Amino acid sequence: MRKWQRRGALLWGSLTLVGITKCRSSKPPHIVVHLADDFGWHAVGWRNPEFFTPHIDALKASGLLLTNHYVYQYCSPTRSSLMSGRLPLHVNQQNGPWGVDLRMTMLPQKLAAAGYVSHLAGKWHCGMMTSGHLPVARGFNTSLGYLSGECDHYTQMEGGHVDLWDTKVPAYGKNGTYGGFQYSARAVEVVEQHAAKNGDAPLFLYVPWQNTHSPLFEVPAKWIDPRITWPERQTAGGMTTALDSGISNVTAALNRTGMLDTTLILFSAVHFAPYAVLPTSASLIFNGIAPGQWWPVLVEWNGMSHEQLSASWRQIY
Repeated sequence: MRKWQRRGALLWGSLTLVGITKCRSSKPPHIVVHLADDFGWHAVGWRNPEFFTPHIDALKASGLLLTNHYVYQYCSPTRSSLMSGRLPLHVNQQNGPWGVDLRMTMLPQKLAAAGYVSHLAGKWHCGMMTSGHLPVARGFNTSLGYLSGECDHYTQMEGGHVDLWDTKVPAYGKNGTYGGFQYSARAVEVVEQHAAKNGDAPLFLYVPWQNTHSPLFEVPAKWIDPRITWPERQTAGGMTTALDSGISNVTAALNRTGMLDTTLILFSAVHFAPYAVLPTSASLIFNGIAPGQWWPVLVEWNGMSHEQLSASWRQIY
């Protein structure tokens, strides 16, 4: 197995251990994982001045940039790897409805044994063949999102039907809101309710955002930057800024509730970006040609210094 493949497999399986090991003598940290869909190497403000991502940039400035992190070339295998702690080769290499084998234990089920309460807001894509594949059957206490690989950002329609589920049942009457707004609102609600009702229980909040996945030309007009003249790139930039705003809303909720200082935040892409996001000089390895794609992951925790974060991650490798 190549070194980068080992690192990709170990990273997600170990993300919880970093925080929990540090806090063994006190309380486990809250964990918030943000995944951006079809999100490119060049789609962040600190690399590309055309794109406006101040809140993601702030995570990078105050956190740790892990520069040897790889994701899979397809969407569902990356998610399945994260949720199962296994290489895609051993869990799921397809973008179909099968997802993670029901015989496998998933991350929120493991976290439940450590006292965590787990919630999902966004895209699942880890299986939809049976009710046993729903997030609630795989360890999440609640979930709001779609099960498939793609749906309309506004109507949540895909293949002639609405793909939107609220925990155990179809989310009747809840479609029709831009996905980035809907999942942001749910994530904020989860944080606020957890702070009010769950006391000292640690939170695992998984926010696999719909942005910046196709349909590409779907973003509220307020996010469009007229300075970008290429229409496809302009829309992609707007979708990226909408994503950044949603991450900001979740961080602000953590801050309001007093949870931020005890929260481990991770941000990563799922896989490569649409062509409209990438610069013409970008290497093809960053756009899905290689079997694994390099996308540095961001780790931020106010309760741990850069040196402590670095030391913890070096122990993994």
